[in-house]
Amino acid sequence: MKKDKTATAVLEGEVRVLAVETCPSITRKSKLTYHVGILGSEIQLKIHANSGGGFFSEEWVPLSDIVERLPPAGPFTSRVLNTLFTGKSTNTPGFLMAVLRNEGLVQPSTSKRRCWELGNVVAFEKQVEAMMDTPLSPKKKLPAGAAKKPAAALPKPTAAKPAKASKPGATTKPGTTKPVPAGKPRARK
Repeated sequence: MKKDKTATAVLEGEVRVLAVETCPSITRKSKLTYHVGILGSEIQLKIHANSGGGFFSEEWVPLSDIVERLPPAGPFTSRVLNTLFTGKSTNTPGFLMAVLRNEGLVQPSTSKRRCWELGNVVAFEKQVEAMMDTPLSPKKKLPAGAAKKPAAALPKPTAAKPAKASKPGATTKPGTTKPVPAGKPRARK
């Protein structure tokens, strides 16, 4: 019996989102936002947004279906992922390849230009496993040792009113932003 190679679409509400990440597309012409999720014990990936104009399929894809299509030896292109998105946008396999590169699941081929080689799938699975017990952070993970800027260090808003546009030749009173008409003499102190 021949196994169907097309991915099964997963409903949005069933997948628990573990991370929301961004990465450049392969061409570096746009920025992609993607989700890493979990459904039961199966890791799922989904392209969520593209800053460029290219269309894409926004469905969840199981990591096992992706890895099944990536040859363990030898270089490959994003075309190996085409069967995941039959009848969908032709951009999606390339966008998914950018996500896989960002996560270390693939790396540029050392032997063939514009091709990829399988990366460290086990390391990625362990990273996702570690995220399962932590709450979702809507921002990209901070590098180890990086701290957020404390709220007290942010500049405080000022209550000063914006200066009005003054007439040509007008000056301002010292210490204020109030314009002095050009024909009026200034008071001396």
